[in-house]
Amino acid sequence: VVEDLRVRYGLTIPFFGHAGDGNFHLVPFQPESMPLPEWAPVISRVLDDLYERVAAMGGTISGEHGIGRKRAKYLSRFVDPAQMEVLRRIKHALDPQGILNPGVVLE
Repeated sequence: VVEDLRVRYGLTIPFFGHAGDGNFHLVPFQPESMPLPEWAPVISRVLDDLYERVAAMGGTISGEHGIGRKRAKYLSRFVDPAQMEVLRRIKHALDPQGILNPGVVLE
């Protein structure tokens, strides 16, 4: 997958992780010659492509780091509405005032 993405988008994409538990981190590098306004749509396409493949293989986008702001928009590919509702209920039970990471993933 990484090699295919690297070739398809012409990017350097180092990866590292925790092979024992199948947890890998990919870090597509912005080419030095590409200004940020051009990079934004490229990285968006790369991540869409990557996460589509990860979902198709039964993987997930959260390892030991969780979802956070960067991956929140992709969460629905990996968690169905019933699971999201369970997560919301747990969040509310542990944070009834909504003060922990407000608006990041769960409301």
